[in-house]
Amino acid sequence: DQFELFVAVLVAANFFTMAAEIQYDGLQLGYELGHRFMTIPAAQYWPGAEPVFEFFRTAFLVAFTTEIVLRVCLLRFKFCKTAFNIIDFVALLAAVVELFSLNLPVDPTLLRLCRLAKLFRTIRVLRVSGMLDSLSMLARCMSSSGLTLIWSLLFLLVIQLIAAMMVCLMVRPYLQDESNDQLERTAVYRFYGTFSVAVLTLFEVFFANWSPACRILTDNV
Repeated sequence: DQFELFVAVLVAANFFTMAAEIQYDGLQLGYELGHRFMTIPAAQYWPGAEPVFEFFRTAFLVAFTTEIVLRVCLLRFKFCKTAFNIIDFVALLAAVVELFSLNLPVDPTLLRLCRLAKLFRTIRVLRVSGMLDSLSMLARCMSSSGLTLIWSLLFLLVIQLIAAMMVCLMVRPYLQDESNDQLERTAVYRFYGTFSVAVLTLFEVFFANWSPACRILTDNV
């Protein structure tokens, strides 16, 4: 149980590191688009961020590779019988491809697919829910309505963060394509240009104000 909890913490840390990296790329893209709030390059806005991101990519890759090797050694053929293990293995392969393709002439679409595949590792956090008594009371005990509400909101927040990251990665090719109209790209950037802006947009969508966020995609992308 403690090992699963430790791995879940690593997964959460990896997720937020990916979120920071997408935010950084969005800041640079906003500068290139000439957005009114992005007046300096991302390298000046977050100095030294790229080496930090590279370090964490490598560190998480080593950590998750070690975890997979340990599980294979302990479980052997039973490793393939658990869906979570298969998801972890696919995410690990995606991380390896992404890390070794950054400095090679690889199609950016492949890198985006790898990042999306790595998001599936976040599902591992749900594995820990069985060890949290307050979360298990969500389905068993109405008397814990306060804790139930908190865990429900946290669960929705995780879904919102994942959705925001996926939309950011999906609209990135459109924003980077200079053949598209500058004003249209800027309009899409206002809603989905950075991770933090996309989170705010998804927050509006969840509260039924979905029309502007939807129209900006259907009209332009």
